[in-house]
Amino acid sequence: MAELVLVRSFTIMRALITFVILEASMIGFAGANPIAIDSTRRPISLVAETVDIAVHATQSVVSGAYTFRQGEDEVPGERPDHVIIELPVIVHGQQNFDALKSSVAASVRIGKRVFHPSGSSAGSPLRGLPSDWKMCFLEFEIPLRAVRPEFTAAIRYTQSHLPGGVSAYYPIEPPVSRAVVRYTSAQSISLKLISKRVKVVESQPTQIAIQPEHNKLILVRANKT
Repeated sequence: MAELVLVRSFTIMRALITFVILEASMIGFAGANPIAIDSTRRPISLVAETVDIAVHATQSVVSGAYTFRQGEDEVPGERPDHVIIELPVIVHGQQNFDALKSSVAASVRIGKRVFHPSGSSAGSPLRGLPSDWKMCFLEFEIPLRAVRPEFTAAIRYTQSHLPGGVSAYYPIEPPVSRAVVRYTSAQSISLKLISKRVKVVESQPTQIAIQPEHNKLILVRANKT
């Protein structure tokens, strides 16, 4: 009887540990840029990204091609039925979902299908941002039949400028060798990189290209000419 109780206690403890690990992995995912998981928490890795940021006078339009690769099942016997893509956006002040959805105008296109956000969540304060600016996450629910083991999501949204006409992009765990963030000026605007210690691929008055690095905020100022 004592052995049976011990076995049951061990089983319960192992289940609790597994649950904690899964919850911790979800918390870790809450900072990726962008994030993709499925309904069984199977890992989906970001393997390539090309981001084009068109800088206007007061806001930027971000268009990114993000390639994801699905991994092996993490929970044997369970089959996922959808993929969730979480898109981090930098916003000013407190916004409800409807206001955030309207101001950001975000969409995800996979093949010929276009998806719009179904929810949002608040992120942690981000170092390097002015007071009352923070990161939020827009959530897109994608049916599993719409994606392949490796798929590319074309993501587009509008990003308001920080005070001083600064266009910000925050890369978190980008692919090491297959990633570039390119700023291009729109209208009569010149660009100036104000971030320090970032990997510059190209630098011109109207175009700046950066190889993103983990947790290194990219800041580019838009100057009217």
